[in-house]
Amino acid sequence: MFSRVRLLFKDSVLSELLLDDTLGQRSMIQLSNQQLNPELDESIFTFDPPDDIDVILDSGL
Repeated sequence: MFSRVRLLFKDSVLSELLLDDTLGQRSMIQLSNQQLNPELDESIFTFDPPDDIDVILDSGL
């Protein structure tokens, strides 16, 4: 839960997130060298679960 979220943009690109949680903690995430819509190889999205793991598929998605 966050009490405040601030997004900062530079030249229409997200450059920083500032998150205040309900306990008074503050997190700052700075982004740099972003690539907009890069070409990605489909193989990086392959999930091969270990043999001892049960996978439950939800067809309602």
